[in-house]
Amino acid sequence: MPLNFSRGRAIASLWQYLARWPLSRIWRLAYRVGPVVYRFSRRERDVTMTNLEVVYPHLGATQRTQLARESLRHSTATMLELGHAWMAPHAQVEAHILAVHGRDKLDSARAEGRGVIVLAPHFGNWEVLNFWLSSHFPFTAMYEPPKIVELDPVIRQGRERMGALLVPTNPRGVAALLKALKRYEAIGILPDQEPDWGSGVFAPFSSVMPTPLLCCPNW
Repeated sequence: MPLNFSRGRAIASLWQYLARWPLSRIWRLAYRVGPVVYRFSRRERDVTMTNLEVVYPHLGATQRTQLARESLRHSTATMLELGHAWMAPHAQVEAHILAVHGRDKLDSARAEGRGVIVLAPHFGNWEVLNFWLSSHFPFTAMYEPPKIVELDPVIRQGRERMGALLVPTNPRGVAALLKALKRYEAIGILPDQEPDWGSGVFAPFSSVMPTPLLCCPNW
């Protein structure tokens, strides 16, 4: 526990410190730290290489290695940017959002008395999309506490600061999502979240995907 506490406190302090940095500076830092992650984080490197082999079997080893290095640079930038999305002043984060595509569909659905399900990847700009959605609409999203327990209040405060409601990945959380839909609100479901067994029935969504709601930040 002491080790996890110190680790969690260090990560939270880093996010708070980086929240004061301009994004361009964070990206320059990620450019330098990314190669270090590639070299010393065996798990991240192996997972990335395995995924690239599956997705791009026609590429040679050299090309996949180059893609893996670039991917881990971006992953590093994503982790370093969390402090900005969660802790930087509201106006500053909002100012970096250059365009929102698909808002008319969200507005139309609510005007017609229909709820909206936002399916979004749990990486990249999800934190910015969550920030924007909860700034403009009643928004409920599933949330699974982090493995480092001490980071839970930091993440919760960052994600809920604009009004989002976080619910657990269990039957109670699923029920809360359904109630939000009945109120014609928006809900967020991330592909890597798997509610407990007994929460419902696993079912594939339509293969015809609707026009997505995208939030395009300037980073």
